[in-house]
Amino acid sequence: HVRGLLSRRPPAPDWTPRTEGKGRLERGPGGVPILYVEGTPEEMGRQHGTLLRDEMKGLMHYVRAFVGRRGLSKAMKRAARLFTEHCPEDYLREASAMAKAAGMPVEELLFAQWFTDLYRGFGCSTLAAPSSEGTFLARNLDFPSMGYLQRYSIVVVARPVGKQAFASVSWPGLVGGRSGQNAHLAVSTRGVHDQSGVRA
Repeated sequence: HVRGLLSRRPPAPDWTPRTEGKGRLERGPGGVPILYVEGTPEEMGRQHGTLLRDEMKGLMHYVRAFVGRRGLSKAMKRAARLFTEHCPEDYLREASAMAKAAGMPVEELLFAQWFTDLYRGFGCSTLAAPSSEGTFLARNLDFPSMGYLQRYSIVVVARPVGKQAFASVSWPGLVGGRSGQNAHLAVSTRGVHDQSGVRA
């Protein structure tokens, strides 16, 4: 966290509405940025990477600052060895197209999906309670912000071909959902570390 606070901060994100094919970036209630992507994994990746190219650099700046230059290469290799075979093929295709559209190495973008599973610096809380409208789900991500990560929060609404549409509270450059829902259920990622420090 200290290393991140002392490092040079990335430029502020630009949430100006824009479009790319079937994808678009809009400002929702309260100015919340909402990214809409639709189509095949390659189409959604291209839309995401083109529309949020500069904002994705902010996420990568965060990842590099958190891990540190000296440990980045080793950490990337470890994450690829642990997680690549468990990542759905559609997500790998989407990430590849996204990286290409954003002009960044796909290995680095994939590492951004996985790096929190290598470190104990992240904590999360989820609360579920009944309400008059159904079950209420509250989600909290306790991430070291380094003073700027919260400025990159975004809602992604995805309509993948042949699958259910879903919405996810996320960051630019991330595939799938950390906290999200579709028409039938809501999900939130929870991390449980084993003795080696890897989240299960």
